[in-house]
Amino acid sequence: MTKSKGIINLDFDVGKIINKEKEVDEKKKHEITIDQTLQIVISQMEIGGYRERTISDYKYMVNRLKKEME
Repeated sequence: MTKSKGIINLDFDVGKIINKEKEVDEKKKHEITIDQTLQIVISQMEIGGYRERTISDYKYMVNRLKKEME
C-alpha cells in the first residue's frame, strides 16, 4: 500500500454543513406570506360571523399595509 500524500485533504466538518441545511429547511417550513395569512384570517372572520363590511375593511387595510411595505 502506498503512503497517503494528502493531495486531497479536506479539512472541514461535514456536520456543520448538514446542520446549516437543516436550519434553512426549518426556516422555510415556517414561512407564510401576507396573502396566505390574509386568506386564513378572512376564513376565520367568515366562520366567526363578522359582517361583510368588516371583512372588506380588514382586507383593504391589510392590502394597504402590504403595499406600503413593498
